[in-house]
Amino acid sequence: MLGDPLIKFARKDEEPSKLEASPKMQVFEAARLLLSKKADKVSIEGEKLSVDIDTIIRQVQNTPELAKRAAKTFMSSAPRVSESKVSNAHNIATKNNLNVLPVVNESGKLTGTWLSGKITKKPLVVRLGTRAKLVVEKVITHPVVVIDQHRNPMGVVTKKDLLELAASYQEYSIPIFYSGIEDLNGAETIKEMTESYIQKVNKYSAVTYSSVHVAKRGVWVSNVKVSTPLRTFVTSSESKEPGLSIKESFEKILIEVQHEKDKRLKFRR
Repeated sequence: MLGDPLIKFARKDEEPSKLEASPKMQVFEAARLLLSKKADKVSIEGEKLSVDIDTIIRQVQNTPELAKRAAKTFMSSAPRVSESKVSNAHNIATKNNLNVLPVVNESGKLTGTWLSGKITKKPLVVRLGTRAKLVVEKVITHPVVVIDQHRNPMGVVTKKDLLELAASYQEYSIPIFYSGIEDLNGAETIKEMTESYIQKVNKYSAVTYSSVHVAKRGVWVSNVKVSTPLRTFVTSSESKEPGLSIKESFEKILIEVQHEKDKRLKFRR
């Protein structure tokens, strides 16, 4: 996801970019950095590792709030170039700061694309309502033209457009109330684990609130509550270790949320 740390997606790179970022930088922040520097990859500080633009924009597919966005909401407008005046395409593209233009016939119907001086008669297209999740893989290989139901070109989507979409991601914090873990060794690790499980639940149903309480009663007993639009899930577990007790509680909740989601989907059918 775009909120994950950049290091998670890094790959070995023998020719690292001059542009560097902290391993802890989140992916959407790296997207903003690439846009500001007009770069196509970023290296990890102190490592022979880097993350390229393709890797970053693929995370749009894994970020639910962006993956479902329609192409019409993030496409760029692009002038149409008629087949008879395609020789002017370079000047038009330069004037509009684009490297791709739709080519149309006399009726205004799409017949091809002009891309950095080359013309293809088999343009990649998507509809106005095509979701970003489906647009990404096409744009990785070639910019696409966005068309309406009559095959009229309405705009284009390039890697830059998807990078801007990735950069638009906004993290939002889910309120989590903790009790009983403040003085424990590994309290930060427990919080990180909790936040990880909250994000897993959030993929099935938006989490609005969560609480985690742990106390020692011979063994460690955890009580976990997670509130979602589906319903509020409450469970408890016992273990010799506080972190394990909390983990088991979240595993139970995750199963319950999945079951509840599946049950409602079946009911709708």
